[in-house]
Amino acid sequence: ANTAFIGTTKNQNLVIGTNKQRQIEVNKDGGVWVDSLTINKNKIGHGRNLPNYSGTKGDIVFNIDHKPGEPFAWICLGNFRGNDLRSAQ
Repeated sequence: ANTAFIGTTKNQNLVIGTNKQRQIEVNKDGGVWVDSLTINKNKIGHGRNLPNYSGTKGDIVFNIDHKPGEPFAWICLGNFRGNDLRSAQ
């Protein structure tokens, strides 16, 4: 009651896109895939190495090739500067 619904009533995935390209997908099991994520002004992404671009202070890049003792992510401090985020040991 008093709730709008955007979705499907069938057992299928739901895709939201722009310019004929998938941007967000909600799979039938409830998982959500987002091709590019920005929260307020900060981008959240993933990569194998310390990013080599000037981001916005607070941007986060998760390390998709994480190994023990290495950073699991990097956070942008602005002007091509970054800081490693490491798990507690």
